[in-house]
Amino acid sequence: EAARRLALADMHFRVALSFAGEHCPYVEGFARALARELGQDEVFYDNHFKHDLAVVDLDVLLQSIYHHKSDLVVVFLCGNYQKKEWRSVRDLIKSKRHAQRIMFFRFDDAPVDGVFSQDGAIDCREHLSAEAADLILKRLQVTPPQA
Repeated sequence: EAARRLALADMHFRVALSFAGEHCPYVEGFARALARELGQDEVFYDNHFKHDLAVVDLDVLLQSIYHHKSDLVVVFLCGNYQKKEWRSVRDLIKSKRHAQRIMFFRFDDAPVDGVFSQDGAIDCREHLSAEAADLILKRLQVTPPQA
């Protein structure tokens, strides 16, 4: 475990999950379903790495994970997500080359800066977390690993 703790900054994830804290129960089920299929070390879900995230400059580490160390970033949008620091995700959206690395899910219809009406999203109100995880696995089939 000590070696893993030191290596979080060097890990690479197939999927990274970004969400507002009040939706943790839904995302927890989602993360468990993905980890069963991909392996826990292939899915960045903050509750699986609590001990690794109690560090100085956490914002820098998270930006690196979302921006450089994940093949697919799954963003769970809601009114409270607007309050989250998500500059690295917005930068991926802005880059045409990396925009395909983002997949949106929505908990509500609240506006979020940088997300527009023409941006596609899967409605969490219509899918159980295990069903939503299957949609991610399908998306990963056409999402190449980042170098």
